[in-house]
Amino acid sequence: MNIVLKNQMRFRFFLLGLALMFVGTMGCGRKTLPVPPRDMTPPAVNDLSYVIEDEKVTLQWTLPGDVFDGEYGDGRAVVLRSKAKNEDLCPGCPEIFQRMARIPFARMDPETGTMVFDEPLEAGFHYAYLVVLEMKSGYVSDRSNRIMFEF
Repeated sequence: MNIVLKNQMRFRFFLLGLALMFVGTMGCGRKTLPVPPRDMTPPAVNDLSYVIEDEKVTLQWTLPGDVFDGEYGDGRAVVLRSKAKNEDLCPGCPEIFQRMARIPFARMDPETGTMVFDEPLEAGFHYAYLVVLEMKSGYVSDRSNRIMFEF
């Protein structure tokens, strides 16, 4: 190879390297450190209450303000229940909760943000209930306050 051809090849490699460096530093906007996504875990229900009438329990709770205002998007309240025979209860034994209902936020009272769930009771059982909020985005709140009673 002659010297002119070698110099042309070197010059081409130099231009290619320069172009790659230029393309590598291009982009849109100013480069900064990445920002973690905002935590969208909804606040937990904290006012779960109940009333027993005519062998039926009625649970009532209010959606927390930010959820009621729609800041967390759409979702549903999930009612969890533990049910055990009174004679089978033992101190320190774990409670096993089952999902009883998924109630869409659309069923809340639009003025107060109150939601209601009811179901019949069987005599001779110990009941415990919790509510969690499940958002369509996949985020789930912590458990509500737990209510317990024997019927």
